[in-house]
Amino acid sequence: YAKGLLTGLSLVVLIGICYAIPMLRHDFLLYILTFASVAVSAFLPDFLYRGLETMKRITIRTVAIQAFFVGMIFLFLKTPQQYYFVPLFTLIGNAVALILAQRHVSRSLKIKFVPLEKGYLKHTIRESSPFFFSRIAATVYQVTNTFFLGLMYTPGNVNVGMYVASDRLVGTAKTAFSPIADSLYPYMVKNRDFR
Repeated sequence: YAKGLLTGLSLVVLIGICYAIPMLRHDFLLYILTFASVAVSAFLPDFLYRGLETMKRITIRTVAIQAFFVGMIFLFLKTPQQYYFVPLFTLIGNAVALILAQRHVSRSLKIKFVPLEKGYLKHTIRESSPFFFSRIAATVYQVTNTFFLGLMYTPGNVNVGMYVASDRLVGTAKTAFSPIADSLYPYMVKNRDFR
């Protein structure tokens, strides 16, 4: 429910930014499709599989499905004007992975959605907000740097490209540590093995 609320708020912000900045208004559909593909992947229940220490099943299934749709991009993308296929096929791949994961969670693991008690969502969001803001602060900082550099400098500026490339390398290195931490943490908590 909280992810749905945040997704809705993010969509409103994205639409507002796209309409406020003429340069972004030109590719409005591209931004919406890209946002939708990211939003759908955010609903994958990978947290559940990490907690149960059964990441193999969701990893293999998700990677296989997404690899198939990446292959579709290479098959169907023939001209530069068809760049909308990239977020579209990514969205479809993420949606199929989400549907199959939710089916597995409800049928095999017998975990179903239940209505929340009154005030539970508000309380949970309030309690977890410090963690949320600490995680999002770095992302907002990183994204707004690139965004404002793109607005300030002329299109095709080499300095902006170099900054974005180096920023991506740093981000990739940071991302490599996340799966390690995510896979070790449930084990540490479950077994109290902090070594």
